[in-house]
Amino acid sequence: MAEIPHELVTVESLATYGGASGIVLLLTNTVRKLVKLDSPWVQFICSELIAFTVATMQHTITGVGTGVITFLNGCVFFWGALGMNETVVSAAAPKPAPSTTKLQGRPEMRFFSSWIRR
Repeated sequence: MAEIPHELVTVESLATYGGASGIVLLLTNTVRKLVKLDSPWVQFICSELIAFTVATMQHTITGVGTGVITFLNGCVFFWGALGMNETVVSAAAPKPAPSTTKLQGRPEMRFFSSWIRR
């Protein structure tokens, strides 16, 4: 029988694509909801912070080349989290009737809302 983990987030889970992208999704949606800041820069900066934090904890940044790789990993985490978020948003969004009109004004800030400005 598999052992039950004592921690939800570990360095090992953060070092995986799914773990890092999931944490980016969780952190950025929480920040967006609390601060009501609707900018994709929040997600991007969080992705890079996660990538550099994990690389620092694993002592893998040894020069400029590995720093560039870490930056690119942060970009991959950003796009992974973006894909997860947009999948949930599109699945949960009610489909409007063909004859309805668009509402005016600023939309409500939901926890899962699109990061892409439309």
